[in-house]
Amino acid sequence: MASLTTQVLSSSFLLLIIRLIQRSIGLISTLILARVLTPNDFGIVAISVLVVHFCDALSATGSQQYIVQKAEVDSDDVNSAWTIDIIMKSVLWIILVLAVPLITSFYERPEIENALYVSSLVLLIGAFKSPGLMLLRRALSYKPIFRISILQKLLSFSIVMIFVYFEPSYWALIIGDLVSSLTLTIGSYYIHSAKPKFCLSKIKEQWSFSQWVLLKGGVGFARAESDTILVSKYFSSEALGAYHLARHLSIMPSSEIIGPAIEPLIASFARVKNEPEKLVYQFTLSLLVIVLLIMPACAFIWTFPEPIINFFLGDQWSVAYPILSALSIFLFTTVISQLLNQFCIALGKVKSLFMYDVLSLLIIVGVLLTLMTDSLYHFSLLRGGVAFVLVSLFFVYLKSIANLSILYISKLILPIAVLSLISATLTLEVGIESWGGGMFSLFYYMIVFGLIHIILIVLSYIIYYKNIKEGIHIYNLANSVYSKFR
Repeated sequence: MASLTTQVLSSSFLLLIIRLIQRSIGLISTLILARVLTPNDFGIVAISVLVVHFCDALSATGSQQYIVQKAEVDSDDVNSAWTIDIIMKSVLWIILVLAVPLITSFYERPEIENALYVSSLVLLIGAFKSPGLMLLRRALSYKPIFRISILQKLLSFSIVMIFVYFEPSYWALIIGDLVSSLTLTIGSYYIHSAKPKFCLSKIKEQWSFSQWVLLKGGVGFARAESDTILVSKYFSSEALGAYHLARHLSIMPSSEIIGPAIEPLIASFARVKNEPEKLVYQFTLSLLVIVLLIMPACAFIWTFPEPIINFFLGDQWSVAYPILSALSIFLFTTVISQLLNQFCIALGKVKSLFMYDVLSLLIIVGVLLTLMTDSLYHFSLLRGGVAFVLVSLFFVYLKSIANLSILYISKLILPIAVLSLISATLTLEVGIESWGGGMFSLFYYMIVFGLIHIILIVLSYIIYYKNIKEGIHIYNLANSVYSKFR
């Protein structure tokens, strides 16, 4: 058990470093694009991304989860999974192309029609990725995946910058997405020797797993993106652009760093899913790692939205200050939900997970529509609050089906949450007024916050976490990783 945990945690650390390098390319892109494109441009891109990703979610059969969690797989399993993906995504692509005029009419924005036609190609291109990617993830072999991911980001960034230089418009982002998708699909055949072929022999077996994952994909996406859907309908393109960028910044630590870094932790659930005690331990360990990473980010975003926005987007996006602050709650719930979803799948409760998504979707949309105002700040705050309540209820449900202790979990995560808020408060107290919200203030606040938080975390280990097995495990891993880089 210890060797598995050490393996996945070491992989997580390595992926975090690689992802930081990859993300730096994306940050440069954001720094430039936010200063040359308009909020309306980002609003159009937001709608295109929303529609295409929704279709992608509707076509997600859970092939990767199926292959990763299956005890033993053969070539027919892999090829059948690949075939199902191609069939589903191709069908959804055709439906999307036919529905573009209706979508354009719904939003009453003619300018999105051509953008949707071009963006839809991402769905078709992505369908043909090599199944070798699934096998690499199953084997916890992430180095090849992130090498191609870095190349993917570099090529996409280069194309976007070329387009922006000659003709600054939303088309730069759309073409960049196409290049990104092409790079990953083509590159996937170079990083793994798998030679896929069309196969239907294991479709029936996989379908018993995939049918609920398929339904969950559409409902889960609608739940996760319900706020963006409502903003895109009831607010202006400019407001949508500001909300889209603020939301992107708020979940950036999750989607670009923390999510990939914890992927090996989540994948390891499959290795111990038939051993309840080890599965619960793997869950609580993963939860502590996630909270250690995410709570400082949430506290920092809540407290310092102005320097973050000014650095990444420019002070012309000042309307997004309060939105970003409010969405820090959403960052926390997004990451925790990822872990809870995978834990639920490991427990074999895919159907229950689908019902949770349906219920939470109805609650989110109902509350947001009922209490909606013309203030994006209040809308964002409400979205985060509802998500927090739903995640808390999810914990209560998991307690009823697994040997989880809410009290023990609270003892694991509450000290980190409190220390993160203390770090943010102390950093604010020693802030330099003359720097205002300028570019250098972000680095100043990050350095001060980081130093304070590290000191508090070290003290918390000495005083508290050294008596908890998860804390000891993480400490030993940190020592092991440190010794490799000395």
